[in-house]
Amino acid sequence: MAFQDWCNTKAAYRFLSNPKVSEQVILSGHFEATRSRFAASGGPVLILQDTTEFSYKQEKAARADRFDT
Repeated sequence: MAFQDWCNTKAAYRFLSNPKVSEQVILSGHFEATRSRFAASGGPVLILQDTTEFSYKQEKAARADRFDT
């Protein structure tokens, strides 16, 4: 779904399987921009992370009459 169709998916796999492509190379621009923003801040920097996940799935659906007295 992220690549919208099979052609884009195939292109992404081809790109990522290229030995000249690495995670470090892909993310290097992001890392450099982050370093620049930290340096320009001139003060403390808060790094917040929220790993909360919600799941509304139930293993078994509860029957309404189960709780009747």
